[in-house]
Amino acid sequence: MNEVLETIDMMDKVTIVFSFITMFVVIGNFSFNRWKEYKNRQLIQFFFEVDGCKESNPRFSIIRKDVTRAEIAGYLSFIQKDSKDRYSIDYLMTQQFFDDIYNIQQGKVAELIIKMDKVQQEKFAWIKKD
Repeated sequence: MNEVLETIDMMDKVTIVFSFITMFVVIGNFSFNRWKEYKNRQLIQFFFEVDGCKESNPRFSIIRKDVTRAEIAGYLSFIQKDSKDRYSIDYLMTQQFFDDIYNIQQGKVAELIIKMDKVQQEKFAWIKKD
């Protein structure tokens, strides 16, 4: 009978240890998810770099979780001066562009610099601020 009580006592102690381990894992997971949500809501600013000179004011900003190739192409289409023309930016067809998007999605950077020349830049308007 004494052996059974000792076994039950040992199992109680093991259960308490595993309960604390589980509690710390749940708290850590909750904190990590809150941090990820915060990072995903950060505004990412988009600048144009024309012939090596970066603009001082961003053209537009979107939240980090929405930074995808398609979303950026949509915003660029939206701010064209002439919506009948199709823009062509060489930078958008480079591996560097996709690496920059990846770094933004990973939370490593908080801005995207779209490189272009003066002719390409003239096709775009500024987004009006209220």
